[in-house]
Order: sequence, then C-alpha cells, then structure tokens
Amino acid sequence: MPVAPARRAPRTERSGARRTAGVGVAIAVALVLLAACDVPVSPAGKVFDAWKADNPAAATSTMITSSAKTQLFSQPYTTTAKWGFITCQGTAGTTYCTWVNKLEGRLILGVTSQTHKVSSVQRISLGSNEAGRTFHAWRTGSLSSVAAYATPAARAELAGLTYKPADHWLPDGCQGAAGSLFCTWYREDGASLTLQVDNVSSPKQVIDVTGTIFGP
Repeated sequence: MPVAPARRAPRTERSGARRTAGVGVAIAVALVLLAACDVPVSPAGKVFDAWKADNPAAATSTMITSSAKTQLFSQPYTTTAKWGFITCQGTAGTTYCTWVNKLEGRLILGVTSQTHKVSSVQRISLGSNEAGRTFHAWRTGSLSSVAAYATPAARAELAGLTYKPADHWLPDGCQGAAGSLFCTWYREDGASLTLQVDNVSSPKQVIDVTGTIFGP
C-alpha cells in the first residue's frame, strides 16, 4: 500500500489515512463474511433459542410459520441430547441451518429468503448409534468416552485426524452391506469420512474409518 513539496504533504497524509482506513474496513468485512457460516442466520438462531428455552411465545410469527412452529415444538429440547450448531447452507431461495445431537441426528431449520421466516423443520436420524456416538466424540474431542462403541484401531484412526469446526462436517446417513453399516459424513469442501460398523458381532462397534479425507 503507496516526496513532494512541503505544501502537498497534508494531502499525501490524508490520502494515506484514507487508504489505511479502507484496508481496515475491507479486513473487517472479510472477517464478518468468514464468520457468517459459523453462526445461524437470522431468524433461525432465535427460533432455536426459543425452542431450547421451551418458550414458544419467543418464536413469533415474524420469525417462523405456524406449521413450522408446531412441528418444532412438538418435540421438546433436552439438554442430554447435546445439540450443537454446525452450519447454514443456501439453495433455491432457502437457507438451511443444521444442528446435530450427540448421536449425529440432525435438526434442520429452513429459512425462506422471500419471507425471512423459518418455514420448514426437519429431524433426520443418522441410523447408527455406534457410528453417531463415535463421530460425535471425535467432533467434541472425547474419543476416550466411546470405547464401548468403537474398536481401539478405529478410535486411533480418528485420533490421527484433526477436527476443525470450520470444516462444517455434516452427516449423510448410513447404508448397509454385507453385515456392516457404512455411515458417511461430508466436509464443506466435499471430502468424505465413513465409519464402518460391524452389524453382526455383539456388541456392535465401529471397526474401520475410511474416506476421501485420507487421499488417494
């Protein structure tokens, strides 16, 4: 970022100050944009907080449609579920904000751009208690707590990976094949992580960790 006769020095100083201020504004805007994906868009965050507080009155008609409100409050918030916000993603005029619980079940609030209201509520279970608990333990840095749900080898594989909240990992469900369940999560850049659950042995456990995150 950029000697002149003495009489022009004041102009040069002011110009430099303007440039410095401009850079500061640009940095501030960039920081806001970077943080935007890490907090719920309005009014999804306020609606979630109203549900968390068991306060339907706080989820006003300016924030959420009547049908979506009925659906959201039909199931109470519980602290034991350990809900945590992951990210918001926009598509076709709607922004979808996702929270996950300790089993990696999803709560998705859809905010319609035109009305700026929460207009849809989706609850989607992962499909595997073992895989959900194991991935969530990696997400929260508590892999030692899931010894009953994952083999030492599987936990070691996950422990060798660094979890970053900014990656916005989202669960995509489980599929069964040959006595196993394969449960997959996707990172914001499209990389995948799959936990294989031995669905035959007792107890059922996560026995392997694969995915494009490991490279070719």
